[in-house]
Amino acid sequence: MSWLRILAARLRGLFLKPRLDSELDAELRSHIQMLTDENLRKGLRPEEAHHAAMRACGGLEQVKEVYRERRGLPLVETIAQDLRYAVRSLRTNPAFAAVTGITFALGIGANTAIFSLADSVLTRPVSLPDLDHLVALVERTPPSEDDELLAPATYIDVKAATRSFEDLAAYRYWGATLTGQGEPAQIECVRVSANFFTVVGERPALGRSFLAEEQEPGKDRVVVLSDGFWKRKFGADPAVLGRTLRLDEQNYTIVGVMPPDFEFRYSEAELWMPLRLTPASPWLQVAGRLRLGVSIGASPECA
Repeated sequence: MSWLRILAARLRGLFLKPRLDSELDAELRSHIQMLTDENLRKGLRPEEAHHAAMRACGGLEQVKEVYRERRGLPLVETIAQDLRYAVRSLRTNPAFAAVTGITFALGIGANTAIFSLADSVLTRPVSLPDLDHLVALVERTPPSEDDELLAPATYIDVKAATRSFEDLAAYRYWGATLTGQGEPAQIECVRVSANFFTVVGERPALGRSFLAEEQEPGKDRVVVLSDGFWKRKFGADPAVLGRTLRLDEQNYTIVGVMPPDFEFRYSEAELWMPLRLTPASPWLQVAGRLRLGVSIGASPECA
């Protein structure tokens, strides 16, 4: 328990510094006076007796500093002194203080953004059911501009003939211009096949997902909102279903709102719209859900 006593004594020295300094000063002066009196009895002159006493003690201020270090917490005191000096310096130079504050804010903000991104991408798993049965399909021969993409014809053929997958869904990124709600804004969208939400294992928290016939021309003017877009643009109004959004100079009817934790590939996506497949369609990204009992290594379609 000796270390507890030492810690208690050091904490006492830290918080009762003025009082202990006063007691130490009185004790040292008393000790010097005793040595001075002894030197006077030895026949030294008063001035010589005092100097000899001071030399015997090693110097008043040096002795005080040694005792302060032994009774307190030097590291804490040094940090406190540095902070007081920094505050005084900032007070005397407001412009420098402002620049310093902005620099710290930018540094903290940048680090927060980086660690948030690392957490979402590297450490936090995607919240989807049976994630180990959800796979992405790629086509490497002939190579596309992006190995993650499939030709529309390949997607249709594999979807029709597959025995390893319960179902396949296609999707691709799409940027749309939102008008009619303040200044025009570019919105991050994803066009998806009607079965997309079923394949990934999620369903809207409000309303419904897409119907098969809504992939047909003229029937595809429907949209599912992200939770963030719904809250930001509509104030989380539950009566949002059936209302209209103006996207790329076309009116889209809102049919659903996704849950707040839904995230698949495009974490920045704010809207989902039906995907129409035509011979001229761009290459697609494809997700598939494996049948029960089928593994990626055992499936010839996943080789």
